[in-house]
Amino acid sequence: MTSPEWVLGLDGCKAGWVGVLLDTSGQAEPALRLFPTITEALNAPENPAVIAIDIPIGFEASPSGSGRECERLARKILKGRASSIFSSPLRAALAGESHVQAIALNRAAGGPGLSAQSFALFKKLREVDAAIRPDMSTRVYETHPEAGFAVLSGAPMAHNKKTLEGRAERLALLARHGLPADLLDPHPFRKKDCAPDDVLDAAMCALTALRVVRGEAMSLPAEPQRDARGLPMRIVL
Repeated sequence: MTSPEWVLGLDGCKAGWVGVLLDTSGQAEPALRLFPTITEALNAPENPAVIAIDIPIGFEASPSGSGRECERLARKILKGRASSIFSSPLRAALAGESHVQAIALNRAAGGPGLSAQSFALFKKLREVDAAIRPDMSTRVYETHPEAGFAVLSGAPMAHNKKTLEGRAERLALLARHGLPADLLDPHPFRKKDCAPDDVLDAAMCALTALRVVRGEAMSLPAEPQRDARGLPMRIVL
C-alpha cells in the first residue's frame, strides 16, 4: 500500500487558518486541522501536493477594472451572488496600518475606497503575501469557495452560507463529492476559534485542490498576468 498523498484546503478563521486535508488516493480519511499561521499550514507534516486558499494572491499596481480580472470572471459564475467576491486592494494599499491610511493609499494608486470588511482582511492578506513566492505557483492556488460550490452544483447556492438552509445545501453538496457529513457536522471546533461556515469553505477549497491534482480545475483567467512580485493573479475552481 502506498502512502497517502494529500491536498489541503484553507480558509481564514479567528484562530488563524482552518484546513481540510484530503488523500488523493482515497486510502486515508479526510482530516481537519487548525493552523495558527499560514507558514505552518504550508509546512504541514502531510506535505500536501496542492494547497488551495480562500485569499487573494497577487495584487495589481493600478486598477484594470472593478477588481482583478480573476475576480471579474468569478463574479460571472456567481450571478445573483456576485457581491460575495470582493475587489482586492491595490498592492500599495497593503502598507496601510489603518483603514483611513489604506483608503488613501488605494486611491493614490488610482483605486477606489476600501470597505471596513475589506480592510479587516489586511492582516491575512499581508501574511499570505509575505509567505508565498512565485516558485510556489504550481503548489499554492487562490480559490473562492462560493464560486467553487457553484461550479460543482452547476449553479450558485440558493441560500446564504450562514443560514441553516445554506449550511444544509453545502453539506449535502460536499457529501456528494466524498466529504462525509459527520466530519463537518456538528461543527468540529469552538466557535471562538473558527466559524461553522469557515470549515465548509475550507472543505470546498480542498475539493478544488483535488480538482487541480486531477487536471479538472479551471483557471480564471486561463492565462493570468503576474503582479510586481511575480505572483499569478488567478482564481482556480
